[in-house]
Amino acid sequence: MRDPVRFEQVLARRLAPSAQWAMREEASRVPRPPTRPEGLWWSLSPIPWVEDDSKWPPPGAVAETKQLAGTNDEPVRVVEEPYAGWVQLGLLERQATLASTYPDVPTRRLLIVAGLEAPGSNPSDGSLPLAAARPLAWIAPHNRLDPDLDSRDAHTALAAGGPLAAVVDYNLELGAPHRQRGVGLHPFALTPRFEVVVLLGLRPERPALRHVLVDDDGPALVGRVWRGFLVHDGNYDPLVPGVHGADLILRSDLYDKLKAALGKERFDLRFGATLREGPDEDLNDESDV
Repeated sequence: MRDPVRFEQVLARRLAPSAQWAMREEASRVPRPPTRPEGLWWSLSPIPWVEDDSKWPPPGAVAETKQLAGTNDEPVRVVEEPYAGWVQLGLLERQATLASTYPDVPTRRLLIVAGLEAPGSNPSDGSLPLAAARPLAWIAPHNRLDPDLDSRDAHTALAAGGPLAAVVDYNLELGAPHRQRGVGLHPFALTPRFEVVVLLGLRPERPALRHVLVDDDGPALVGRVWRGFLVHDGNYDPLVPGVHGADLILRSDLYDKLKAALGKERFDLRFGATLREGPDEDLNDESDV
């Protein structure tokens, strides 16, 4: 070994957690957007069951369901500026309240999810319209992450079917902070399916400070996160956000390009809701995602 000191310094930097991923998520935080499928409009009113005249489950939700409804409708279009007209590829939002003793109310959670899926094989019953993926597409060019994957291979993979958006998995990522110590990550964030990035020829913005991919015409694909509506259990514990959410949006001309490349009129939009009620739990637990 030529320089053991330098080797150990590099290794230590890789092993040491940092706030970089959390800072990128925070830089991508926005006010809670109203964009969601029409079938989930009932969820726009956050944690409605905390009101005196509201009951659990929320009006419009179906208790104990994990089955997602299939549809072949138009994609969900963003309504808020500066992304009006963009297409929402995926949505994930959790609404939750803590358990309390006076009155005696258990912890309650509502998870809504929606996603566009490329045409292909039929999804299994109850499966989420979201995949799981590493977050590296936000910071590194796709030809560096996988030099062997070209647009033809990406086209073949997408034509076989599957979600266009994925939930970020930070397990074993270099510099990912521990969620229970120091500066933490949001409960979840979304990232594009890697083949979508390759097929559309997208790249991270420079510097890579947010969840934003660009092309020669500017911002092309954006990941947003939000939180708010503080709740408490009537004790002296700190208030916690009752709502955490994330979505992934794509510029409309690129969505048209994606459809044309796959030779289909439209993608499949699937959405649904899951309800949980039980003893007091950690609202940052990801077991329901």
